[in-house]
Amino acid sequence: SRLRHLAAMEAGSKRTLERWSEQKGLTARGFHRAWRVARTAADLEGTELIADRHVLEALGYRLHDVAA
Repeated sequence: SRLRHLAAMEAGSKRTLERWSEQKGLTARGFHRAWRVARTAADLEGTELIADRHVLEALGYRLHDVAA
């Protein structure tokens, strides 16, 4: 998919996102939204690959949205 090509992640980062998604019941739409936010965090940092810290940052925003 286009997202997979443009928003490449480190293997561990993808596992983190998948695991969190399964545990919290994230929808496919929510999963892809978190992935895009992680891509934005990586872009702001100037890195090509999405790292665990970017995924965790995106998920932190997700938790904030759910709590609000």
